[in-house]
Amino acid sequence: MDAAGWDARYAADELIWTSEPNRWMVEALANVTVRRVAWVHANLLTYVPTPRSSAAVAVMYVHLPHPARRARPGQRHRRSRGTVRPYGAVHRC
Repeated sequence: MDAAGWDARYAADELIWTSEPNRWMVEALANVTVRRVAWVHANLLTYVPTPRSSAAVAVMYVHLPHPARRARPGQRHRRSRGTVRPYGAVHRC
């Protein structure tokens, strides 16, 4: 499904999922002090984040096309880890 398909799916007034925070995210970030939150909606195949720019990174709801899932899967995770400052947290759900 492409971005337009996901937008159409979640455009309805009724929630598909709960409005509560993701429980695994809450647990993973329980000890992280939040000074500011930046929401980045990006293509994980092309986005290059600023190294060591964040105390925490969450990679959520990743749905890649089949060829992208098979090609260099560890690269996306290494990029996520590289964005986090020392002793920071990376959470994927």
